[in-house]
Amino acid sequence: MTTVSLPTNCAPVRPQRLLRQAWAFNWPLTLTILINLAFIPILLAAMLLDPKLISGVNGWIKPFKFSLSIAIYATSFLWLLTLVQGRRRWVQTAANLTALALTTELVLIVL
Repeated sequence: MTTVSLPTNCAPVRPQRLLRQAWAFNWPLTLTILINLAFIPILLAAMLLDPKLISGVNGWIKPFKFSLSIAIYATSFLWLLTLVQGRRRWVQTAANLTALALTTELVLIVL
């Protein structure tokens, strides 16, 4: 049996530190992530409080699913963009356009 040990200099990951780094890297995409994460419990409450059905399905399920998927996608995309070497302007442009498109999409779905 082999034992695996962590390096002694391995520091715990702090959410505040990750958030500061993400904000410094690209604040519009980070803001999109935070808005969607904050929106998820609001949409869950709306599903419970508003029994309106559309074709037999709760009317708030689609915005909930989109908000959850946008948060996951934007987080993954932001992380992947940090791995790109060079091309800083292209990376920032891709992140900003993605943030704008995802936010616009969610607003249109909720309306």
